Amino acid sequence: MHICFITTGDLMSIATGKRATGMAAPLAALGHRVSIIIQETPLNRERLALECPAAEALFFPADGPAGEVRHKRALLRQARPDVIYVCAYGVRNMVLGPGARRRSVRLVEHSELRSGIPGLPFLQRRCDRALELLSALTFDGQVCASHTLEREYAGIMRRLRRPRPLLYLPYAYSEEVLLPPKVDMSALQERYAGRQVLLYMGTLTANYGLFHMLEAAERLRQSRRDFVLLMLGRGRHAEQAAEFVAAHRLEDAVELLGYVPEAELAGYFRLASAFLMPLMDTVQDWARCPSKLFMYLPFEKPIVTSPIGEALDHLGDDGFYFQPGDVAGLAVQLDRALAAAPTWRPTRDFHQHAWRERAKAFAAWLEQHWGDRFAAAADG
Repeated sequence: MHICFITTGDLMSIATGKRATGMAAPLAALGHRVSIIIQETPLNRERLALECPAAEALFFPADGPAGEVRHKRALLRQARPDVIYVCAYGVRNMVLGPGARRRSVRLVEHSELRSGIPGLPFLQRRCDRALELLSALTFDGQVCASHTLEREYAGIMRRLRRPRPLLYLPYAYSEEVLLPPKVDMSALQERYAGRQVLLYMGTLTANYGLFHMLEAAERLRQSRRDFVLLMLGRGRHAEQAAEFVAAHRLEDAVELLGYVPEAELAGYFRLASAFLMPLMDTVQDWARCPSKLFMYLPFEKPIVTSPIGEALDHLGDDGFYFQPGDVAGLAVQLDRALAAAPTWRPTRDFHQHAWRERAKAFAAWLEQHWGDRFAAAADG
């Protein structure tokens, strides 16, 4: 079958398209044709070349919402796919108009519950709720990246009396990006020789626990000096984080490295002694599927996080947990993780979280619910 993923924006700032680049290669290996409608940016081209060079890339230029929808519909008319997979529903992805074949199976993915984010304006949350309800009515199938979203959309469809096939399919890790056969570690090992590395990769923003991590690092430094916290990523509070580091004289304990190219991540991840992933006890964090969790897993290192949502579901007893917002508890767990790191091994198998496993589950789900339609299309 021909599966066409529809993404939005630059993958560096809008991560929902990572599903497309992650599953494209393993779906192709299963014998399916894969195309990706994606914005023309240098980073998007870099990621496609790194992770799924065989995928058929259908580029559209940066444009306003209405123009982007027109471009995507034109590309859909060109692609004529059997499956249209919208990676995130919103104004820019309202493509199920003249550009969508009526015979195509129409799927939408949910990776967050924007209507439940209290920090958004009330009117914005009401509009987001309308989109959530509309997606349950419009699409043939729903893909949910977390158990919370799975329960939410099952409830929506039940209340609307419009049942549709629903698949729980969390994010995963890319073997092509994170597990290259050879990574030159010499420069990194020399730079951080004699120190254990705590690593956080993600958006540098307060609601992702940025300042909790910095405060915990300050506490931890009072009892040990053999570590460094590396923070990979950008965000709206990056400048304030740098000011915090300078004001508290943490330059020897915290490094803000900014954006690190995908091709270089494997070296940093191999270097790490333990990973950080703060979560909050909010609708947002219960509902979302943190992609960094699945990028951490294959390295079999301690993960310091909170017992929230997908982290609790996938880590179980392997997690090093602190209560959301508890800086003292976070510092204690960081200390525990560093002490355990040299000999620690997880009890769960990480291999089930590769994109190839997600692709197998997705393809089987498609065959289960729409196999007859694909067979009839092939015959006709």
